[in-house]
Amino acid sequence: MKKIIMAFVLAMIVLGHVVAQDAEKMVEAKTEKLKEIHEKCGDLEFWYRPEKGAQLNVFGMPIIIGSSLWVMSRDWSTRYYGPIDQPELLIKASVDAYQGGVRIVLHHTPPEEKSSPFAGTETFILMPDNSYKATLEFSFTKNTTAVFEWGNEIHPLLLLNSPYVASEDRATTRGVIPLFCASGDMNKSMVARAFKNVEISTRIGGISLLAQPKSDMLFFDYRKNKWAQTDKPIFWLGIYERDIIPGTRSAHSFTLRFPRGMRQSGNVDKPSPKNMKPELVKDALAPNFDNSYILPTPKELEWTPHLFPLSSKTKIYLGEKPGTETRKGVDFFLRELKERYNIKPKVIAGEPKSDELDKNIIMVGEIKRFPHPAVYCRERGLAHPEHHEGYVLTVDEKTAAVSGNSERGVFNGLMSLLQMVKVNERGIFLKGGRISDFPALDFRGIHCFSGRNASDQIIKAIRKLMACHKINNLVWECEYIIWDSHPELEHKEYGMKKSDARKVIKAADESLIEVTPLIQSLGHSEWIFTNRKNLDIAEDPESPYAYNPTNPKTYQFIFGVYQEALDFFKPKAFHIGHDEVTMTGRFPYRSKASGKSVTQLIMDDIHTLHQWFMERNVKVMLWGDMFIYPSEGTDACLAPSLEEAKKRRAQLPKDVTICDWHYVPNPPESQVSLKLFKKDGFGVIGSGWYLHDDIRNLAKACVLYGADGYLQTTWAGFSFNVDGAEDLWLQYWAYLWAAEHAWSGENTPADELPFDARQLFFDLWFGFKPLLKNKEGFTLDLSQFVNRSLEDNENCSGWIGYGADYDFSSFPKNQTRFGETRFQIASGEDGSSAILFHGKINPQGAFPKEIQLNLNQVEMSECHFLMNCAFRAREGAEIGEIRFDYSGGRSDVMKLVYGRNIFSFDDVRCSPVTRIAWKGKAKSGSVIGVYDIVWQNPEPGWKITKITIRSASTEASPILFAITGVK
Repeated sequence: MKKIIMAFVLAMIVLGHVVAQDAEKMVEAKTEKLKEIHEKCGDLEFWYRPEKGAQLNVFGMPIIIGSSLWVMSRDWSTRYYGPIDQPELLIKASVDAYQGGVRIVLHHTPPEEKSSPFAGTETFILMPDNSYKATLEFSFTKNTTAVFEWGNEIHPLLLLNSPYVASEDRATTRGVIPLFCASGDMNKSMVARAFKNVEISTRIGGISLLAQPKSDMLFFDYRKNKWAQTDKPIFWLGIYERDIIPGTRSAHSFTLRFPRGMRQSGNVDKPSPKNMKPELVKDALAPNFDNSYILPTPKELEWTPHLFPLSSKTKIYLGEKPGTETRKGVDFFLRELKERYNIKPKVIAGEPKSDELDKNIIMVGEIKRFPHPAVYCRERGLAHPEHHEGYVLTVDEKTAAVSGNSERGVFNGLMSLLQMVKVNERGIFLKGGRISDFPALDFRGIHCFSGRNASDQIIKAIRKLMACHKINNLVWECEYIIWDSHPELEHKEYGMKKSDARKVIKAADESLIEVTPLIQSLGHSEWIFTNRKNLDIAEDPESPYAYNPTNPKTYQFIFGVYQEALDFFKPKAFHIGHDEVTMTGRFPYRSKASGKSVTQLIMDDIHTLHQWFMERNVKVMLWGDMFIYPSEGTDACLAPSLEEAKKRRAQLPKDVTICDWHYVPNPPESQVSLKLFKKDGFGVIGSGWYLHDDIRNLAKACVLYGADGYLQTTWAGFSFNVDGAEDLWLQYWAYLWAAEHAWSGENTPADELPFDARQLFFDLWFGFKPLLKNKEGFTLDLSQFVNRSLEDNENCSGWIGYGADYDFSSFPKNQTRFGETRFQIASGEDGSSAILFHGKINPQGAFPKEIQLNLNQVEMSECHFLMNCAFRAREGAEIGEIRFDYSGGRSDVMKLVYGRNIFSFDDVRCSPVTRIAWKGKAKSGSVIGVYDIVWQNPEPGWKITKITIRSASTEASPILFAITGVK
């Protein structure tokens, strides 16, 4: 189920040639998978990729941004078909001319080695009249209870605020598709169900959606669904978890009809080029780094107005005999100060003299070894919390003190102190404050994989994402380390050298993070059969996934690897995996001859492994899904019956720790399996994935039910690869959410947290460093070009025409400093403050496709643009460009690419190259923002004569507020 849920959610996340030929073409991948189909017809453009499904654009604008097909058992524990994460299942498709249009047929018939009771076709027809039809036909031969789900992800761009009429067999419904989703409940957010026709009046004209009522097609707003991604809002169209009748042929279809020509909503304005007079400023960029939070949030935090000067002259006193871990913590602290601020205070293993207490010193120590910091804090009203990881901290103008109940507590305090750094035009400081703090949960872990050449990235994650935020355990799934005892299992893509693994272990030790190795056993044992080895101990040699627990050779092999792992890691605990045992292949198959049931085979294997580890004084951890039934938990409940679940738990050794994973967001009180495992006498650690509502609620449930901790899991491939997996970055900024909620124990919603996890992840991962001194430059007065008010009204004649509840009026247009950048916000005679460029779905009016700013031989090293755009666009779409002309006739162009360096005002994200300049809320409560987009001059010595900002006239419509040049 873990793998199924992972694929399903990733589908939610991500979810050529002109037709002029008569002969049918077959698109077939006989070796790996069907990669892509790309077709055009009329104003329609279609793609199919197995990992994303169907995608459809009209007039260049996104309509369908993904689709999926699943055939599952009713409880979703068994997959019969689903190519989105197994593209090798789909190897054949045909493309042919059809009645003047084009027809694409996907053959959902798995290859022989992937036998399935499901077989069918999915047909897509594109016609010159701009109509699109999708049809699913299939049969299912197995006499069992099964369901299918056929879904399409509809981009909201053309739907929002659009009137519609939905016709069903006996009723007609009229309404307006809301700007804001009403509910996460599918029925409450339904636009239409079991409909014949839905007519939608959009800014480009009428769109018709047709289906057969008997298909019970659903069309609903998915934006608040528990699985929804806030940065990828969709509407959902399709058939949801429908029962399959074995032995019958099923057919379902829907049709979308678009206008033959697009209604133009705005004219093109052609402003003449303007000669600009730069206004010189000494602080175009100025130091302005000041976090108002500490992550994770301390139990008690009081900021004070004091500023403690921080420099290489600062002295850090550790007491006469600091412990090894205290020194590691201080070394960690010093390395971060050097990297971020280029300072390195002096460290002294001793006590400060009485006359030094007011002379720019930091005292750091464990309360028993070095009581001075504790005394200093106590005199200022700070009492030590009782928790062994607790700490107190105080900072005033001349002295800072960090005191921990343990050396781990000292480390925690130093990580908070590191986040109290403030940089302004006067210098680098520690902000004044008092903290008393301790964790809500003892175990705060991150699970991730190893990987070939991945050590540098894992080490970076350990230091920047984990240790800095008080994570204390790394559950490291490392079966693909190249083991000395079995070099034949080296995986060409995933295999990690031991020398690289040692670097990771060393970095974890330096960061006071305990490493718990995870090497899968029984289920998910594909690693054992790498390079087609060890098939003699595979449970099902045709689908080598689980090993045969009745073959003595199995344990000769597994214990050999486990012993090598124990010698290598020397761990206190070892995670044996053991999840989803029956998910893939035949189980039992070879072991069926033993006469043992599935439960007996699973429990015998656990007892064998447990006994081996206990003889070596190593505690056992394992996943919990095979020990609970659906009535006992929210999801990931894979025991076949309540009776078998109870029987399995009764046979589990009481000293194991169960990692109880749940990836469906649910209220904390509903996570009763944590309570169940705890009641049955097991150690239990709640384990979540990347959805914030899952993380915050599951961590809160761990506190509520007395669990031992929380583990954040990573399912981003078998190799740890942040740099090469942009689509999966959301799993890594989730580490920051996990650190917050596992420590604080609170389930604060994301929009109420004091930090932006995405922005912080980019800052940490890509090495953002605060500016340490002013940079001169200039601002430009754009008042000659501004054409749009930030306020809207009941007539929808301002901003983007969606009304006063959804405008940009809360933006502080009189503010001059946004982050480190000075901007001059223009003000037109009519109250306009922004330049709205031309686009396909603009409100009524005339808007420029480009503006030209003539400059008189200006030098600059970089140029900052305060921008956003009016509407969301397809990820990766070029929505405009900014051109810089040099005096010698050459030029440089910065493309404005949606999702890379520019976003809509209501799509408040960021990227490695674009920071959020300001974030606030509209009257509706929706989060809105604007971005500091930076052009780095590749030729800073060349003089610039002109800047041209152009719109590509897509649906996005760029919006410009201000420009600042930096010398």
